[in-house]
Amino acid sequence: MRNATTGETLWESINEWPEWPKADNLSDDELPAIKIPMCILDCKAVSREINFTSDKEIQNLRIQQEITLYGSSIEEWNFTFGFVIPGSTNSWQQVIEASDEDLMLDPDELSGNCAIRSTFWDGDELIYASNVLLYYV
Repeated sequence: MRNATTGETLWESINEWPEWPKADNLSDDELPAIKIPMCILDCKAVSREINFTSDKEIQNLRIQQEITLYGSSIEEWNFTFGFVIPGSTNSWQQVIEASDEDLMLDPDELSGNCAIRSTFWDGDELIYASNVLLYYV
């Protein structure tokens, strides 16, 4: 994740994902946690890049992300990538713009109480799912 204005990298993670969905039924106290620098919340826009390789053809790759606070949904994002060539390596970048400052939530309230559920789909078929609890440091 980068500051979309300056290009400065603020956080990155290199993960190897399993072949099938996981984390579907984890309760909030079982979620893996990630620590993100609190300065990311000061950005007017954040650029996010996902790099991936797929052994299989994907007709219509899309991501749905649901943001929850204390277990209640507060925001949902939907992104469409489209067709993925089998055996290809791909890069997918999105820019996410921040809300007006008066609409932003307190980072201390978000930290440890906010989770992101990401689901990756081929059309209507679930490919992968993950839940992560966010901590701002």
